[in-house]
Amino acid sequence: MRYFLAPRSGERAYENHLSTIKHGVPFERINPHLTEEGRKILSGREVIYAWGNRSAKRASWERMQKGDLILFYANKQFVMSGKVIYKQHSPDLALAMWPPDDKGHPWEYTFFLGELKSFEIPLNTFNKVSGYNFQALQGFQEIAQPYLERILSKYPNFEDFLDEFADTGEEQPTETERVDVSKKFAGVEDYGDLSIRLKELEEELRDKPVGKRRRSFMAVERDERVVQLVKKQANYQCEICGVPGFEKRDGSKYAEAHHVEQLAISRIDAPSNVICVCPTCHKVIEHGSDKALEERKKLKPESSVLSE
Repeated sequence: MRYFLAPRSGERAYENHLSTIKHGVPFERINPHLTEEGRKILSGREVIYAWGNRSAKRASWERMQKGDLILFYANKQFVMSGKVIYKQHSPDLALAMWPPDDKGHPWEYTFFLGELKSFEIPLNTFNKVSGYNFQALQGFQEIAQPYLERILSKYPNFEDFLDEFADTGEEQPTETERVDVSKKFAGVEDYGDLSIRLKELEEELRDKPVGKRRRSFMAVERDERVVQLVKKQANYQCEICGVPGFEKRDGSKYAEAHHVEQLAISRIDAPSNVICVCPTCHKVIEHGSDKALEERKKLKPESSVLSE
């Protein structure tokens, strides 16, 4: 099994990602351009999830086989993965899914994905685990064997590595739900259409209670004593921007704790690895750019001194 890294940070690549990874592409649109093998594999799927490369990445595409895993990168983190279920070289097939690039070249080395999963793996964390030294991911590429071996020396398998960073903040849609959303938003091209669809959803869901489903995932076990003591020592004041913690309904103060060296990687939950942060700075650390974090640091008053 091979593992590939796919950047989608460019504007055109991001638009392609929205159209055929997030929302998918209807089978009917691509059916005329598929081979008999492709029709057999994909015909049972109402919505197809696809990605494509230009001719410069042909060598990587040719090494790709069914069952290989693709990790998608955007904004300094890896955000999603999918397993290859079929691939086909066809400019016409590519143009049925995406417009050509700025030079008129189609994304003709196409491949189709299943078992999509969401997670958030910061690039610096991926570098520490794998041994890479990416400043940003440039170009579709296979994870080289030495770096893959380093990951597997720390985890039983590659999927366990991804599970450490599973997006557990909100429910992930099932495959059926992805299909329903894809149908709902098929053909949406401007904000006017989106407003109409949102009004439709408002009418549909206004009086409909949400359902529940059981989820299971791996989570790192944290020492709550460390978290509470670090926040108390900082007097619940953010160590990034200096903003004091806000008062909760019960009269106590609220702040959050951030592990400087990600706990899933270091495995050491020591006080020296934890800082007290406000909710905004916590999100900026996890999802924001370096520039955004520097702007938060500038908010901290020069005279700000944490309680000992």
